[in-house]
Amino acid sequence: MEENQKEEGKAKPNAKPNIPAGDMDFGTVANDAIAMWKIEPWLTLQYTTQAIAQQKVDLFNTIIGNRRGDGGGRPQYTMALESINKEIDGAIKYIKGYIQEKHGEKGKEVVQSYYPAFGMVKKNDTFIIPGDASNRKIALDLMIAGIQTNQFETRKYGLTYWEDIKVKYDALVLNSRALDGSISDKVGDKNVLKQEIKEVLGSIINVLEGNFPKTYHKQLRKWGFQKEKY
Repeated sequence: MEENQKEEGKAKPNAKPNIPAGDMDFGTVANDAIAMWKIEPWLTLQYTTQAIAQQKVDLFNTIIGNRRGDGGGRPQYTMALESINKEIDGAIKYIKGYIQEKHGEKGKEVVQSYYPAFGMVKKNDTFIIPGDASNRKIALDLMIAGIQTNQFETRKYGLTYWEDIKVKYDALVLNSRALDGSISDKVGDKNVLKQEIKEVLGSIINVLEGNFPKTYHKQLRKWGFQKEKY
């Protein structure tokens, strides 16, 4: 009995290679792994895609690179934000069209009652996505959830479209705030990004181990998980 307790008390060895903790090494490994994912599209994850993961890795590496400069890049981000905001505002009519198509026979008031679930708020006589950055980020999350709940995922302005918009918008807002000196926002968002990327890397490792039980160590090295480098 005592021997069994001692056995149970022993720490189990970690057979998986460690994902580096340091930001620079983490960013390098993440970039190598996600780049390999593009070359090896057989690997799929249900909760994200290679393109979305790559955008998050690129953003993470931009943040840790401290590329704030002296604010010279601010006009570029301002123009990019204006462009994506215009795109978001223009795409709302298609979502309203999908809702009208699905619920139109129930009347105008019923149709409009669905708008808030897609992040839209009433302004004057119309429904829009809020214009300020913080509320717009929340609204885009609601838009994605609304599309999934109402089975609009496969439409032209469906899940892929809005997920891509969300990632790009978040990146632009984050970099604009960084250039404006919002250090606390920058650090906080970096940590959130790091956790999200870490989950993706862990999932990739699990898939590789499951598909290559005898040779997964070679696969891990191929995908950039080379522990001797960090």
